Amino acid sequence: MKKRLLTLSILLFGGLGTVLAQDCNIDVAALNNYLSNKGLSWGSRPDTTDNLPAAAINMVYDQTIEIKWPQDVKGFDSTQGAIPYNTVEITDVIGLPTGMTFTSPSSTTDDIYCAGTGGGPVSSCKWNDAQYGCIRINGTPTALGTYPIRVVLNVNIPLVGDRGGNFDGFTIIVTPVGVDIIQDGDQVELKQNVPNPFDHVTNIKFNTETSVDAEFYVMNLLGEMVHTQKLKSNVGENNIKFDGSDLNEGIYMYTLQVGEKKITKRMVISK
Repeated sequence: MKKRLLTLSILLFGGLGTVLAQDCNIDVAALNNYLSNKGLSWGSRPDTTDNLPAAAINMVYDQTIEIKWPQDVKGFDSTQGAIPYNTVEITDVIGLPTGMTFTSPSSTTDDIYCAGTGGGPVSSCKWNDAQYGCIRINGTPTALGTYPIRVVLNVNIPLVGDRGGNFDGFTIIVTPVGVDIIQDGDQVELKQNVPNPFDHVTNIKFNTETSVDAEFYVMNLLGEMVHTQKLKSNVGENNIKFDGSDLNEGIYMYTLQVGEKKITKRMVISK
């Protein structure tokens, strides 16, 4: 995260779900459970570690981000004391995929919609301290690529006034149609490659409950297969040593397929 007037020291934002109206609904119990499992009293579902799911080009992308805002300014700036604040407002969302827009906090015609506790609308994407909220991202990306998202905030503090800040960390990857991003299953676990980014070799660990035949493959963002490998797993932890020396810099999708189950994650080659 980059420092502005406020040092936003949190992994904020998240929550996956599809709704049908031009707002979003908040599952308060699920959000609190998600945060509790991460040892947090406030934040978002998912955070920037889990990140937003990939989008498919020229297909409607519809995701909501659930938030529990902090109780005081210290949540935004760890160097500050427990000073109460009046409101926090999202004033801009920068870096959305091509074809998707955020015009203004009060716009009703762009691809961002806001809601408050219970799913009711919140004017201008503005919330009070410790309030629940959510943002719906609903639009159609029109170009392949990787889009880092920057969310710009304004926090109103009593006797101080408005203070601005922003945070980075979320990314939406727009893939060709047919590239699935599937969550880890119960019997197969695929971990994030380490190191990431990498320039030559990276290690990818996965776990299986039984010894199974599997296929490992890597695709670029154009949907082109650049690596395939058949595997026989051991019970427990396994390791794939992947050499990307001959590949160009960029974002790649790696997939472990066991039967009909596919688990896909992204990795970055940087040289």
